[in-house]
Amino acid sequence: MRKLLTKYWLPLSTGAIATTICLQFQGTIRGYEAKVSDLYQEIGGTTRPPGELVIVAIDDFSLQQAANSDLSKNIDLRRLREWPWPREYYSQVIERTIRAGAHVVGFDLLFDTPSVHGRRDDETFAQTIRKHADKVVLASHILESNGAVAGLSLRKPTETIYKEAKPENIGLINAMADIDGNVRRRPSEYARRLEAIAKGDNANGFSDSVLKSYLRHGQKGIAETTTKHQVGLRFYGPPRTVKTIPIWQVLEPNSFREIKGSGLFEKAIVLVGPTALAMQDLHRTAFSGSEGMPGVEIHATEIGNRLEGKSIRSAALDDYQAAAFGIMIAVLGITYRYLERPITRLAWTVCLSSLLACASFILVTRTGWGIELSTASALILFGGVANTIEATARLQLNRYRLRRSLERYLSPAVASEVIRLDEQKQELLQGKNAEVAILLTDIRGFTTYTKEMTTQGRTQEAVARLNRYFERVVEIAHSHGGMVDKFIGDSALIVFGAPLSRGSQTEARAAIDCAEELCCGLIELNRHWVDQGLEPWDQVIALSFGKVVCGNVGSERRMDYTVIGDAVNAASRLESIAKQRNRSIIVSSEYAEILVNEKRLVFDGLAEIRGQGEVEIYRLEAK
Repeated sequence: MRKLLTKYWLPLSTGAIATTICLQFQGTIRGYEAKVSDLYQEIGGTTRPPGELVIVAIDDFSLQQAANSDLSKNIDLRRLREWPWPREYYSQVIERTIRAGAHVVGFDLLFDTPSVHGRRDDETFAQTIRKHADKVVLASHILESNGAVAGLSLRKPTETIYKEAKPENIGLINAMADIDGNVRRRPSEYARRLEAIAKGDNANGFSDSVLKSYLRHGQKGIAETTTKHQVGLRFYGPPRTVKTIPIWQVLEPNSFREIKGSGLFEKAIVLVGPTALAMQDLHRTAFSGSEGMPGVEIHATEIGNRLEGKSIRSAALDDYQAAAFGIMIAVLGITYRYLERPITRLAWTVCLSSLLACASFILVTRTGWGIELSTASALILFGGVANTIEATARLQLNRYRLRRSLERYLSPAVASEVIRLDEQKQELLQGKNAEVAILLTDIRGFTTYTKEMTTQGRTQEAVARLNRYFERVVEIAHSHGGMVDKFIGDSALIVFGAPLSRGSQTEARAAIDCAEELCCGLIELNRHWVDQGLEPWDQVIALSFGKVVCGNVGSERRMDYTVIGDAVNAASRLESIAKQRNRSIIVSSEYAEILVNEKRLVFDGLAEIRGQGEVEIYRLEAK
């Protein structure tokens, strides 16, 4: 169990965090899902609302026309110059729209105070309501005091108007905004929540009353079905997507005749309400933007949704869903363990998250189901990014370790190149054939020197001098792009052309230059040692060129990158010949063939090399 926890600590942790987020931040998640649903509706674009919906709007155009009504030839319209308008004009709206074929006329306006134009004005309006009581729906409103239930008070039409209307044709126009200020839920839900307080007198929502009146006239039933989930509004588009005409066009006789002839009000549900900015009945919703959605269009949206059986349905996350999301993130993280590359993990994360986001978009726009797929998409993104970061950190750590390991025998430049070639580095370090230059350096008389130092009890001093010498060898080898393959006693084997080759000519020239600088380097060390009263050293250098096998060699517990082949054996034999002939730098014939233009390479006779017989050898003369 401990091994499993150690290996999969990140997937299990992200899964646990995902479950905790779902359980502890349900309100935040619900708000997030609601905003995503709004966004999806807007991306999905405008849809056609039911044709029977018509809004008669008290809009900016109508208010402007009313302000200039003293210029109108119609004397009756001149009374519209001051707000609030006489209620007799609302009577005209009722009469004219019903005569034009409307089945229901609903007012998203409160008539809770007596008309400022006198009692006669209220009586005229009341008579019209009595005449068309089955088809006229009036509004009531709940005032809340600091949100406390005890502070609720009902505003309803004045007694003169109220007694002429049918109680079931009076509905609450309140709409509930979410915590972010957006209206998403059906306004009628507010009425249902306050049904106990309203005691059945005005328990209907405005949309409920309009639809009941509409159904009483033999129109089609409501297609929606009951559901235990929260039901929200499915908006058709930005403001004025529902057919909207200015109230002025209904009041002005010539304009109304044209509207009546068009059949606009035939079998229609007519909603009368304010849309002008000055009326301050604008709300934030999907599609509303900075303009705001008029309250009357919000009610029209609910009515249209219920006629068509449309809605945005959602349910709060429960414990089982939260646990399922956590398990999903954990399983996904465990699966990611088989994807080593961070970019691959990120690509899969983006694909899976996008797939769920697309599924959520389709569900919201096509079926109205706002299930928590957007939350699942966000959680997958969270888990995937966490696993990608972990993979990136692990990759960088491995690269650092690999660099440190490679720099022990490769020059920093070559090591960096191996690391950079990420796709090829495994192949670079596996066994392969290569043409390389081999440089073998050795100290003359080192065995005798070691015995003397051991006898004198100065072993540590001998080791310190050797280490100082090797430090200089490594520094010079790396500066020329060589790989220090190994140290054998007082010898150093340096390879040029593995694991990366710059070309035979380049590698051969680099090895020659390295050999000459090694000689200069030892001269500097000797000068320093002589000043300290120590005996100077002398070295020989053998250079060979040829094909070798290079790669990681060893066992699972101990492995080295090395080279094997005739070129290595030749360098070892040449090093012995250099000692015998007292030469500083000696070169094989294959090497001389590579550097044919090197004038300082001088033929030094023949020599016997095991496996090759007698071969030509060359010495490098000093500059």
